[in-house]
Amino acid sequence: MTTFRSLFVLLIVLSALLIACGGEEATPTPEPTATAEPTATATPVPPTDTPEPTATPVPTATPEPEISADFTPHIDSTRGLFFEYPTDWVLDPEFDDNALTLANSQEVVDSDTYEGGIFMLLQVAGAEEESDLETLQEDAVTYIFGGSEEEAVVVEEPILTEINGYPAVVTGYELTIDDIELRVTLITLVNEDAARTATLAAFTGVEEADMWHPYVTAIADTVRLSAVKATTAAETTPVAGATAVVVSPLDVDLSGDMDLLNETALDTDTFDFYDISLLTGQPIIVAAIPANEIDLELSVNDADGNLVEEVDDSFSGDIEGLLFVAPADGDYQINVSEFSSQAGSYVLAVSSANLYETGSLDSAEAVAQYPVSGSADRSILAIVDGSDNLDAILTLLDADGNVLVSVDNTLSGSRETLLYQPENDGEYTLQVTAYGGETGDFVLAAGSSSAEPTEVVVGVTTTLTEPGSTIETYYDVSADEEQFFPIWLFAGDTVTFFVYSEDGFDALVEVQDFDGNVLLSADESFTEENVEFTAETDDIYYFVVRSFDENPGSYDVLITAPASAIPDVAVGDLVNGKIEEDGYLEFGYLGDAGERFAVEVIPEQALDVIVQILDLDNNILAEIDDQFNGETEYLEFELPENSTYFIRIFGYDGAGGDFVMNVLSLDE
Repeated sequence: MTTFRSLFVLLIVLSALLIACGGEEATPTPEPTATAEPTATATPVPPTDTPEPTATPVPTATPEPEISADFTPHIDSTRGLFFEYPTDWVLDPEFDDNALTLANSQEVVDSDTYEGGIFMLLQVAGAEEESDLETLQEDAVTYIFGGSEEEAVVVEEPILTEINGYPAVVTGYELTIDDIELRVTLITLVNEDAARTATLAAFTGVEEADMWHPYVTAIADTVRLSAVKATTAAETTPVAGATAVVVSPLDVDLSGDMDLLNETALDTDTFDFYDISLLTGQPIIVAAIPANEIDLELSVNDADGNLVEEVDDSFSGDIEGLLFVAPADGDYQINVSEFSSQAGSYVLAVSSANLYETGSLDSAEAVAQYPVSGSADRSILAIVDGSDNLDAILTLLDADGNVLVSVDNTLSGSRETLLYQPENDGEYTLQVTAYGGETGDFVLAAGSSSAEPTEVVVGVTTTLTEPGSTIETYYDVSADEEQFFPIWLFAGDTVTFFVYSEDGFDALVEVQDFDGNVLLSADESFTEENVEFTAETDDIYYFVVRSFDENPGSYDVLITAPASAIPDVAVGDLVNGKIEEDGYLEFGYLGDAGERFAVEVIPEQALDVIVQILDLDNNILAEIDDQFNGETEYLEFELPENSTYFIRIFGYDGAGGDFVMNVLSLDE
């Protein structure tokens, strides 16, 4: 007798047919279509309007399946395909170059005689922009049924419909092959924008057709099509434990570029933006790990800037995690911010969710465990998202069952995120439990990230490539007010002075020497001025800003100076500095006797900074070195007299690196 696998070998030729109908290769990834619906929940389930299985009698040897069974996502970037299917079904993604098969059990795949069950073939290929669905399906029938197409009887006439916003046609057939009476549901749909077509052929016994029809509908309703994306070598290493999930490489830019969301004031939220390209249904894990006591927030925007996901489950100093499933093909932005606009440093890790499992905890099953593989050159990144009534605890165990790390930083209904760097290659176990024996559902995702994730610093708009500093500040000035920005320069030092206004303030910028002679004047535009000045001699110079039309207003200032320069700073200034090895940076501070201020210096993770305050004679008046690498130094000082003082910052043992400095008033 013919096995199900051999019976459907004839289906392979469908790929040739569809490609022939398709013509050209798939177009580049389109903009997300307006009709593609996002994944509704982290635990995919069939649509609620799917009819329940009918009361059609079924053979006693085949128990009635539960349509409420958990669904698992399948992502296939090589075919531009995403769909979901029951977790306990058998998937063969390698059936053919353009096709895969799905069955409710291995017995159905291997059986010589049909004894109940369902077998599906899902085939994807290119398509013309204006594909005739009925013609595509008519041609497909000939190849699907082989030489038996004349014996196929149409029992459900072709119905033109829509599936996930795609034009689709559904037809029902019956035929007998090798004494097996079969019902075949044929569904063809086309994503015209991506020039991709998919045909789903579902084979069941005639008597069981009504019972299995809800599954056909539920699976078809999850199908998403996209243009095939050209990918390079994978940027993420799979974590074992979910062989049914195939995740494409991520196109992630973790360069650390930063931008101010609102430049009208320095105390507004500061965001870091990271670009990422995703396929429909592609799950990723994002984790932000603070290096100090800052409260991080994560969010995701689509290409149009619309917020599609956000999370702030953790508290100050705790890791913040986000599990995101792309609702459509396209470019997205991962955004990192701080809840109270505090400056600080963090590490960002992004990974494909190569392990993506749904589960539940109850009184009988109080522990859920998942095996994963770890390597010394990758970090294990995992996240569990519990239901509203479940306070999940996420734990990583070694091969001997020893606890390596356990996290329980959030409350019920929130996420727990874990990042761990194994010392050796080996097998590990991710374990999900609940606080206080609570019960409920959860989604667990895991992947891997670089052993040395990108480190960035909150609150800085300019990244220095050479030793030196940038100073950001803000002024709200009256009509006749002048603002002076002193800076000590050596011959050959070049400084960039940038002024920007959002409220129409038209700035006039001058550069003066110590005697007040105007060396340069700039008034090139209405809203911004960008001045570059190179000192010819060692001297103190002044950048002066005034209103061109004698109108009041506000403006932001950004000064970029080399390591040899000594710019003045004031309360409210934010400084981004880069120290060279065996070097230091100095900043002037002009104040009155009795004035109290503080210097907060936040170094990068590998840098231990020393902060000093000196007088004009180079005497050290105050110094602090209380913390270690990556930890914030905070130095308070009261001015003994009216004078200029110097803030000096350097690395312990001559180390170099980046830092952020805030100048704070203690008198307000």
